[in-house]
Amino acid sequence: MIRVGVLGAGFLAGAYVRSVREVRDAEVTAVYARRADRAAALAEEHGIAAWHDDMAALCGRADVDAVLVALPNDVHLPAVRVAAAAGKPVLCTKPLARDAREAAEMLRLVRTAGVIHGYGESEAYAPAVRRLVEVVGSGALGRIHTLRSRDAHAGPHADHFWDHAVAGGGALLDMGCHALETARLLVGKGNLPTAVAAWGAGLSGRPGATVEDNAVMMVRFAGGEVATIEASWTQAGGMVLHTEAHGSSGTASSDITAGPVRAFSAAGIASVGEKADQTAGWVTPMVDEDRSYGYVAMVDDFLHGVAGAVAPAETFVDGYVVNEVLDAAYRAMRTRVWEPVSYDRELLG
Repeated sequence: MIRVGVLGAGFLAGAYVRSVREVRDAEVTAVYARRADRAAALAEEHGIAAWHDDMAALCGRADVDAVLVALPNDVHLPAVRVAAAAGKPVLCTKPLARDAREAAEMLRLVRTAGVIHGYGESEAYAPAVRRLVEVVGSGALGRIHTLRSRDAHAGPHADHFWDHAVAGGGALLDMGCHALETARLLVGKGNLPTAVAAWGAGLSGRPGATVEDNAVMMVRFAGGEVATIEASWTQAGGMVLHTEAHGSSGTASSDITAGPVRAFSAAGIASVGEKADQTAGWVTPMVDEDRSYGYVAMVDDFLHGVAGAVAPAETFVDGYVVNEVLDAAYRAMRTRVWEPVSYDRELLG
């Protein structure tokens, strides 16, 4: 039995708790939140015996074998520092960090501690994306030339996403990281991004916002492929997670949120899906959200890695690469030219 501690008490923490319950021989034994009342509420909601408002106390528990981080971006590095110091395998949600400097430090921490580490990029585990990767990998489309993605919704769950000091970036960091890692899977992870062009702006006029709510990024890979990625927090009509791959002899696409169910309701449907901005009229109720978004497969992969002492499919190395590319994208927003992407090659090893 793998015993899990969850750091966080928001939307994502709930998804992680539910996902652990879908994994054979795994259970959540303790949860943490910075506010004691939220930690207690999450524990009560899911019937978890222990809760903490101290990360070190949770990570130091003898009945916690692995830690899942579902906290705001500014707390990722401190959380990994505490988990690594306690010698606990750790999975951290995307983006790995606010920037590549923090991501590099996190990678060094887990390597020094010698613990299993997982990058919590759920979209890489979504069944629709996995099937698209299989199709492309089979050679059915020939040589891939271009990719196009749109990851968008009507806005994040909490106010802290809009604060650059906390989040490190806006829609591009929050949503573009999904599409970027999907693109890496489609062209091969060894085929590193080499240059980025980007645009971003705050189009919604949200008072006090210090990050962009819309962005477009073009990524050039070492193999010559180009990915165009759109990220938005002003998408009406619910979540959009759409990816296209175009090759020399074919084209294919995945759409996580299009769903097999379509419904019309004048009264409204109680549960449509994450970030649905309407429940009445024509809607697309999600089917098994935690599986469709990739949370269950992601948590399963990480925990089986912990049990078998092997690295999961997504590690902090992947998170570090994504942060380096996004750092270059934010530079490109300012300079308005293609910016090169550089890496610490020792970290890639």
